[in-house]
Amino acid sequence: MVSRLRKEGGFTLVEVLVAATMMFAVLFALYAVFDVSVRAFGYGGDRLEAVGEARLAMSKMEREIRAAYPYDLTSHPPKEYLFLNPANPAQPAVPTATRIAFGNETGGDRRISSSELVGYYLSGHELKRSKGGSAQTIMDSVATNGLRFTLCRNADDCPPALPITGEAEIRVVCIELTVEVRRRGEDPAMQTLTTDVYLRNRER
Repeated sequence: MVSRLRKEGGFTLVEVLVAATMMFAVLFALYAVFDVSVRAFGYGGDRLEAVGEARLAMSKMEREIRAAYPYDLTSHPPKEYLFLNPANPAQPAVPTATRIAFGNETGGDRRISSSELVGYYLSGHELKRSKGGSAQTIMDSVATNGLRFTLCRNADDCPPALPITGEAEIRVVCIELTVEVRRRGEDPAMQTLTTDVYLRNRER
């Protein structure tokens, strides 16, 4: 009985190389899409987190500045100024565009003690809150020069047409906070939050 040899089919070396090249091209394209998606997702998460931190910081600043309390209502005459010199709290001071200091009365004695002194300022990219002589970082993704206080006599004249020269003139404080989210190889994305704070203890 004679056996027949069957011709066995297969791929040539050229076909294998072409198929492998196409496969690697597809895998590389899929990896590129995946990498971009991961980067975009991470960037979106970072931006959401930074804006969330900024909203919390703005809320805290707004609440504390609104409650700024006269320095000493028990003295004769009463020292009714709300904003003070952080280096010498016994003296009133007009806050600068980048730094503010005031007192929050919590002891019920109608005056501000050293432990009740509060301040906000920017150090590099960190928003700092000082209280009672110590400072803590509130958030660390603030843009360069991203904190600004605008002092106003009223909401209709803000920023004021004439500069404020006396602490007693301040009725409204506009806070502007700009956060940034950095991406590797790209310019950082910026987002600015603003709010107007009406001084509760000045409206008398």
